[in-house]
Amino acid sequence: MSWISRRVAAILLGLPVAVFAHVAIFGHEHVIAGAHHNDVMDAALTVVAMLATLLALGSFLGSRRVADGSILAARMTAHLPSWPLAITSLGWFALLEHFENRSPSVAGMLVVALVALAVMLGLRAFAKMLARVTLALFTDPVVARRSRIIFANREPQLLLRTRLSTTRRFARPPPAFL
Repeated sequence: MSWISRRVAAILLGLPVAVFAHVAIFGHEHVIAGAHHNDVMDAALTVVAMLATLLALGSFLGSRRVADGSILAARMTAHLPSWPLAITSLGWFALLEHFENRSPSVAGMLVVALVALAVMLGLRAFAKMLARVTLALFTDPVVARRSRIIFANREPQLLLRTRLSTTRRFARPPPAFL
C-alpha cells in the first residue's frame, strides 16, 4: 500500500517542485505557464498545503501507538516519494515549458532533478522533525518515560533453543489404546 501512496505523492508533489525549479532557473524573467499562471500557482500551493496537512495528521494519529519519535518518523517517511519525484517533476516542468511555447533545456532538466533531490531530503527532515514535535506535544511524559524504561530493560530473546526443550516434545510414549 505504501508504494501507491508514494507514487501518488510523487505525481502531486512534482508540480510544486517544477514550479520551484522554474523560479530557480528563470527568476522573475517571465511568468510560469503563460496564461495558466494563476491556475498552476493555485494547484502547487494546494498540493503543498495538502501534503503538510496529511503529514501532520499522520504524525498525530501515529503518535498514540509508538514510544519513540524515530519509529514514527520511519513510518511516515515510508510514504514519501523517492526517485519517482524527479521523474514526475521533469514531466511537470516539460508541460509548464510547453504552455510557454518553449522547449526545456538540458541544464533546466538538471536543475529540476537537483531541486527534486533537495525536496526529497527536506521532506524526510520535515517528517522527522514533525514526529518529534508531535510526540513532545501529545504524549504524556510519564507514559513515554515508562515505555522507554520498559524497552531499555527488556531481556534479549534467545534465538537457540536448549536441547531439553527440543527433545521434550516427544519424551513420552504415544497414548495406548485399550
